[in-house]
Amino acid sequence: MDSSTSLYLVLLIFVIIKESCQGPHEKRLLNHLLSTYNTLERPVANESDPLEVKFGLTLQQIIDVDVKNQILTTNARLNLEWNDYNLRWNDSEYGGVKDLRITPNKLWKPDVLMYNRTSYTTTTTIKMGTYFNCIMFMVASSVVLTVVVLNYHHRTADVHEMPPWIRSVFLQWLPWILRMSRPGRKITRKHILLTNRMKELELKERSSKSLLANVLDIDDDFRHTVSGSQTAIGSSASFGRPTTVEEHHNAIGCNHKDLHLILKELQFITARMRKADDEAELISDWKFAAMVVDRFCLIVFTLFTIIATVTVLLSAPHIIVQ
Repeated sequence: MDSSTSLYLVLLIFVIIKESCQGPHEKRLLNHLLSTYNTLERPVANESDPLEVKFGLTLQQIIDVDVKNQILTTNARLNLEWNDYNLRWNDSEYGGVKDLRITPNKLWKPDVLMYNRTSYTTTTTIKMGTYFNCIMFMVASSVVLTVVVLNYHHRTADVHEMPPWIRSVFLQWLPWILRMSRPGRKITRKHILLTNRMKELELKERSSKSLLANVLDIDDDFRHTVSGSQTAIGSSASFGRPTTVEEHHNAIGCNHKDLHLILKELQFITARMRKADDEAELISDWKFAAMVVDRFCLIVFTLFTIIATVTVLLSAPHIIVQ
């Protein structure tokens, strides 16, 4: 390209720019509108009138998507539209000019501030995630503890023995803390301490006799009684008719054998009754322990849910739509 051609292009650009300048009517209109215009004044006819601003957003580009932190980075443009009462004119007075392009810094603009939503959204997501994690943990724990409660409820004496620590925790102290009652049993601190003290003394001394031991003592007493009674019978029989030594011993042996069989049957029946009573009492203890665990879980889970919900709502009040 030679110098004459370059000069021609420069002159052409200057000519085009010069011809694109505003005309006298537009210049006069701008001077008229902006001479008394105040950028701090809200452009309404009456100070009590609201000003409607239409807000729009044009998405131009999606820059980044962070799925883990729930962050979307975009390039967008705001579109604001409102009616400025102070920018009105009669186009017939200004050569038919109907449109104007004015620099934004010379006009009133609504106070629109782009709030950084990234930290807000991330914080809310974290708190809600923590809340739901706590709820999931509580649900899983409730399922496990429900299995424990059912297991305790259906335990029998011939399969499970109750350890001393379960008896102390779930039959004495925890029911007392939860203010639970049991028919026929007192659950008070004084009664618990007294019961534990009596059990310690019973384990150390073993002074009281059981029902089975009493039956064995009766067996010995019966033996002495039978011997004495048979001797008396033999003595009295000698006055009535003569008896041989063999007949006397046979009579004593038969009576003693019958009494011994009766005593064994009594001992067996007594043992079965004691065993049935002990099994029934142990089954009742397991069922009451299951009831205590169920009541304890109900109170703990209820308090946990209320505290977690209130904590999340107080730490993130914007979750509630006013």
